Amino acid sequence: MDLGTIENRMNANVIESPEEFARLVRLTFTNAIKYNPGLITLFIEPLVTCLLFSIAGLEQ
Repeated sequence: MDLGTIENRMNANVIESPEEFARLVRLTFTNAIKYNPGLITLFIEPLVTCLLFSIAGLEQ
């Protein structure tokens, strides 16, 4: 699972609930941490911050 796949599923109205969306995003980040342990610290914190601002409808 990746964010592009989630976006495609959202655009196709395949994701049926906010809970499903949240589950898929958590899965994406869990997989990223599991399979990229060395690089994850460089990208996860800024990405999570960006996502939180986007979800909240705020601009950085």
